[in-house]
Amino acid sequence: MPDRSAVLAAVDAAYAARQRSDKKELASHFAPGATFRIVGRSELMGFDAGPIDAMAAIGGLIDLFRFHRMERLHVAIEGNVAVIHWRIEVSTADSKHEITELCDIWTFDDNLKVSSVVEFGDTGLIAHMAAAATA
Repeated sequence: MPDRSAVLAAVDAAYAARQRSDKKELASHFAPGATFRIVGRSELMGFDAGPIDAMAAIGGLIDLFRFHRMERLHVAIEGNVAVIHWRIEVSTADSKHEITELCDIWTFDDNLKVSSVVEFGDTGLIAHMAAAATA
């Protein structure tokens, strides 16, 4: 079982790739068959909230949302599961920057590859930004 520092380093590396919009690097952190889900209703957000294929979902979100700054606020790690609370600055191609918070539950396999991510966020803001970006 990976130790706490290894799990945190894996999350940080994946999120650094996400912030750079580097889909290839980000994919290297995910296990085959990994899933992603944003907790919320797909019909309200305007896209499939999942659970769906992690890289398909995250790739679509990278195309839609740009992460500018990220600050890790809280971390809880137990075994292969990390719960991380973030403050992020985010925008779409034609929107102003917004500050919001996310809370992710990351589950890793024993090789430190992500097997699932469940994300909690301001679904109203996500829906608003996504609708404006795709209008």
